Parts: sequence; structure tokens; C-alpha cells
Amino acid sequence: MDTWQVLMAIGVGIGLSAACGFRVFVPLLAIGLAKRAGSSYIPDAGFGWVDSDLALIVLAAATAVEIGAYYIPWLDNALDSIATPAATVAGTLVMVGMLDGMPTPLQWGVGIVGGGGSALSVQGLTVLTRGASTVATAGLGNPLVSTTENIGSTLLSVVAVVLGPLVVVAVIAGIFYLALRLLRRVGALGARGKLTAAQPVALGAMDDPAGGGGEGTPPRRPRRRASRFLKSKGAVALRGPSR
Repeated sequence: MDTWQVLMAIGVGIGLSAACGFRVFVPLLAIGLAKRAGSSYIPDAGFGWVDSDLALIVLAAATAVEIGAYYIPWLDNALDSIATPAATVAGTLVMVGMLDGMPTPLQWGVGIVGGGGSALSVQGLTVLTRGASTVATAGLGNPLVSTTENIGSTLLSVVAVVLGPLVVVAVIAGIFYLALRLLRRVGALGARGKLTAAQPVALGAMDDPAGGGGEGTPPRRPRRRASRFLKSKGAVALRGPSR
């Protein structure tokens, strides 16, 4: 595999692996249909089994069951505990299949980190989103979350197997975008840390409960006053011992 083929395979693999994070079987079905249609982006050796009649029937049935199950209240949250490891394994296998022909250690290394990592990241995001929807809407908003996940998985799969070069461009653009966001976040945190460190010095005089003038200034002694009642009775205000 030359450099362009490797980049193409990684880009398509990341797109399909990310789609596995939304739905496990949708990308596999898309791979089988694309391979049956003769897509040039799907290697024959890596996915020699997905375009058979039996495989397509099984994948289509599994896709329908998976999509329908996520519309059942409370079952969708239970499925996430199963879908998380399944999506990670599926994303890894998809990336490994896309990199067929590379040295085995490198193939599996990129497959686990790139493919499994992409699927796990997307799946983790969907779990958090569905959990927040369950708490905020008592599960009534979960069908909308499931519909969004179905659309995302389908679009990513179709774009990856039909418009492979666009996936490479999207991946590169996404990396630059995330890098810029990270740099901005680090800069914001640094500026916030400097402001926090300077606040106690600037506000020290205002927050001094003893009424002092700031750091290094002795606090004023509170004055003792006799009550009007004691003064009217001829009593003398309490004072410290005379020196």
C-alpha cells in the first residue's frame, strides 16, 4: 500500500468506526452492500465475507432489531452497556479490515487505537447524551436521541463507502479543528489562572475583617463604649487596666 492508499484506508476506516459508535450493525451492512455494488474503497481481502447473501440477510435483520430496540423506553439505556464493548470491537475490526496488506503489528495497532478509539469515543458521547435526556425528560426525549444516532450512523457509513476522499478531508479538518479548540482552551485556562492568583492581593484590603489597610498594616483596636444606661447611672465605661 502506498501513502495515499494508507491515508484513504485510515480515513474511510475512521468514518466507519465512528459510525459503529452510533450503531454497531449499520456500518457493517453498508460495507456489505458497497462491496456487492463493487465499491473501490472496500478491500476484497479484508471483507471477503460481508457481501454474501447470508451475511447481508443476517446484517439487515440485526440492523433492524438494533434500530428498533433503541426506541423502547428504558431498554435503550440497558443496551448501552452491551453496545459499548460491541462497538469498540466492531470499530477495531473495521479498521483492521480496511488496512489489509499492512504489517500485522501496525495493522492491529492502528485498528485498536484509531478504529476502536473512534467507536468508543462516539459511543461514550451517545451514552452521556441519552443519560442526560433520561434525567431531564424522564425518557420522553430519548426517541429523538435515537433518531439522531440512526441518521449519524447512516450518513457516516454512506459517505465513507461512497465518497471515500471526502472522509480523508473531513478527518484532517476535524483534527485541525480539535487542535485549535484545544489551544484556545489551554490559553483560556492560563488566563483564568493568572486572574485567580492576582485576586487575593487586589482584594485583600477589602476583605480584611479587622479593618486593616492591607498586608503589613496592623489592625485597628475596636473601641469600647459604655452604654447610655450605665452613663446615666454614673458608671464609668469599662477600660483596660491602667498602666
